[in-house]
Amino acid sequence: MLTIDFKIDYREVLKALNASPAQVDKGVKKGLTIVAKGVHNYAKVFLSGKKKPRGAYPVPVVTGHLRRSLDLVLPGRSKTSDGVTFNASKNEVIVFDSADYAKLIHEGKETSAKYGPRRFLTDAFELFNRDTPITEIIINEINNEMKL
Repeated sequence: MLTIDFKIDYREVLKALNASPAQVDKGVKKGLTIVAKGVHNYAKVFLSGKKKPRGAYPVPVVTGHLRRSLDLVLPGRSKTSDGVTFNASKNEVIVFDSADYAKLIHEGKETSAKYGPRRFLTDAFELFNRDTPITEIIINEINNEMKL
């Protein structure tokens, strides 16, 4: 199992904007949802490689289990997958892969050592953030809620 989660502490932003907590909460929740879905989509691409050659990156689809085990939890929600429960606070999202071998592939350990790390979650996060900076998404969604 492998997870990546994002948390926002926006107390200082709230003070600076003199915004209503409800507006900021709603904007942060919307922004985090956009981020989680975006990172999830990028990670899915990194898990959609051609069947051959083995050990390639993007990770080749052999049975599809690794890709099917990729999921996300939106703010304030919970999800159980493969016997593990993931709980996201109201200011948190979680993108995870519950396949028992996901971490081995991500880090290039044990049976995946000969292929090296194939960091599908980390790469998805970094690529998404580079293409659409996460802070901009959160700020835009807060501004949308405040009608700025």
